[in-house]
Amino acid sequence: MVDNMSIADIERYNRLLEVYGGLLSDRAREILSDYITYGLSITEIADARNVSKQSVSTTIRRALRNLEKYEDVLGVLSLLDIVDKKCPEVAEVWIKTRERGEA
Repeated sequence: MVDNMSIADIERYNRLLEVYGGLLSDRAREILSDYITYGLSITEIADARNVSKQSVSTTIRRALRNLEKYEDVLGVLSLLDIVDKKCPEVAEVWIKTRERGEA
């Protein structure tokens, strides 16, 4: 899957994972992070977790679909993009707040 994604797609999914990752199950979030953020293959993830490649693949597909659904309904990432463009200072405060764990 990642092999078929552009860098822009991977970046978007990383951002969606950052914004909505807390809404995923721990397992789905960890598998997706391994795949998207760390670039591990489905085989590497399956071997490390002692599960089937099909299970990993299904988890990734569902997690990506759920992240897209969350964004469609809540629109947080779109809002952050607007804030980034219109008000870079606010975006900077948001990033620092998230880094401190206050958001």
